[in-house]
Amino acid sequence: MRKLLIILLLSSVLVSCGEQAPTPVVSDTTDAAQTTEPVSDTEQTGGTQPAEDEPVKNTYIHSISELNKEAVRDSHGADYASAGLESNFREYVSIKPSFLKTSVAFYPRIKQMNGGGFILFYQNGNHGPDIYYCLSEDGLEYEEPQVLFKGTASKLYSTCDAVVLQNGDILAVVTFRAATNYLQYPMQCGISIRRSTDNGKTWGEEQVIFRGCNWEPSILQLKSGEIQVYWTNTTGLKTPEGTFTSTGTAIVRSLDNGVTWTGDVNKAWSGQIVSQSKTENIKGVQMFSDQMPVAVELHSGRIALALETRLDRVPNFRLSISLSDDNWATALEPFKDVGPAKKLSNYCIGAGPYIGQFESGETVVSYNRKSNLTFILGDENAEKFGKEHAPYAGVSTNYWGCFDIIGTHSLITAGEYRNKTGESELNFIVSGRLYLNHRIDAKAHTVTVDGDAKEWENNTDALFVGSVSQAQTATRFAVNGNELAILCERLDYSADEKADTTSVMIAPSASSKVHYIITFGADGVRSAAKFENGKSAVIDVSAIKFASLVNEADGKKDVQAGYTAELSLPLSLIGNPSDGFVCNILLQNTDNGKKSDRDMLSGTDLSDYSTWYKVSFAK
Repeated sequence: MRKLLIILLLSSVLVSCGEQAPTPVVSDTTDAAQTTEPVSDTEQTGGTQPAEDEPVKNTYIHSISELNKEAVRDSHGADYASAGLESNFREYVSIKPSFLKTSVAFYPRIKQMNGGGFILFYQNGNHGPDIYYCLSEDGLEYEEPQVLFKGTASKLYSTCDAVVLQNGDILAVVTFRAATNYLQYPMQCGISIRRSTDNGKTWGEEQVIFRGCNWEPSILQLKSGEIQVYWTNTTGLKTPEGTFTSTGTAIVRSLDNGVTWTGDVNKAWSGQIVSQSKTENIKGVQMFSDQMPVAVELHSGRIALALETRLDRVPNFRLSISLSDDNWATALEPFKDVGPAKKLSNYCIGAGPYIGQFESGETVVSYNRKSNLTFILGDENAEKFGKEHAPYAGVSTNYWGCFDIIGTHSLITAGEYRNKTGESELNFIVSGRLYLNHRIDAKAHTVTVDGDAKEWENNTDALFVGSVSQAQTATRFAVNGNELAILCERLDYSADEKADTTSVMIAPSASSKVHYIITFGADGVRSAAKFENGKSAVIDVSAIKFASLVNEADGKKDVQAGYTAELSLPLSLIGNPSDGFVCNILLQNTDNGKKSDRDMLSGTDLSDYSTWYKVSFAK
């Protein structure tokens, strides 16, 4: 049993540091979503685990879900271009077909319920006919799926979405339609809802709220209490050949918490078109698009409606965002008007969007591109967006994904994993958590370098790295007089004292031509170096104070295994930044002698400081 490890490093460790840190690579750990024979019904991914022992825990190591609890509304919206989403390898799960009761699970939607549990919806087949749901306390393990909408030989249900209302009720919304030639039978098509008042344990009767041909309904409750259901309108214009239809986005509303709705369910069309774009002209017929709608009410009260726009019959898809500051006061005439006036049209390639907003202001949109669930972050007005990234690329495919924001800095995702063999399909549902990395503050407070995180309890701003392997770090900064203090909490089921290191890289600014690297493990600082104009110089580490507290693993998945490392170094050692710096964090991990995995902050480029994350000195 390892005794308490406290290391105070006051002497030089002369280990040279290479000029450039290696580019991180994706772990070769097999993911449950990549095999047709998972070990368990709902299986969590992870690296090789250590043998069991019984060591004493020396410290408490915070997970990223416990940090970043402070959020000032719209404080980071303007910094959207430098924000990113980091997936948590430990919280990525796959749910296999035998558990889902279907080998063709499609169109998953996930919501956090009142009280913190989760509810997952999906359908059995590309077009239904049935909608299932299953409940989970933690989003990792699920209860047995239940049927919510049951199709028949003549009636199909598909594309279910849901909202958790302000009173805690869950409203599930779904499209239904004739099983064959549905465009010819609009009165046999429509939208229905069901309500649960007990977190999905029981459900009320089905209620039809719209009649007409449609796809992909989604549901939103405004702060005013008004409930809106959006859908893809397919009741209308066809090509001369009669094989393709125009689309647009329509809504119905409820002002009494979903009891009654606008429109007339005795008519085949009684909605309101809110978004419509002209696309191609086919033999003199002007076609329209704007489909697969999902809306969010921004902090300002503006409604941002994420859409895919089908430009032609190839098909080419682009993402658009329609904006309304007056709750869609002006209706559009179907297949004639173009609108709304405020619209970000065709801003990137993608299909099947979902949209939300973090408390700190960043608008986030997910979509499907190249079989990957892809994300893009924007400002607080949903008018400007940065670069896209795919957090799960290389781990598994993610079709028709979605997300739900579940904290100030986190969201949960769900998507399809499609494994095609010949003409048969075997679909999993995969789910994970993403954590928002953005500008953080280095608060001024006293730090005693002893490896204990207690002094940091009022300084929870952290940057997270942990997408490639089970090892992960949450790193915080503080100004300690004339010194910079760093707290790195590393969770690691299988710590390798020699191979497992963390490197903190600091540049005085995004335009700087110099940066500094400090590399350490549980046993102390391994090296420090300065890089400038392609040349490196070793830094004497005798001025760097270091301490760590180590928790040995106690069982295969000991969530407290790992260590805390605390450092303090003179600001002069990193160029005397006056108001902050930009940083990157590189984690190297080896599990039981396997190939070393390297992980760094998502979306960053080691050679481009403008992609690094800003750390500001709090006033």
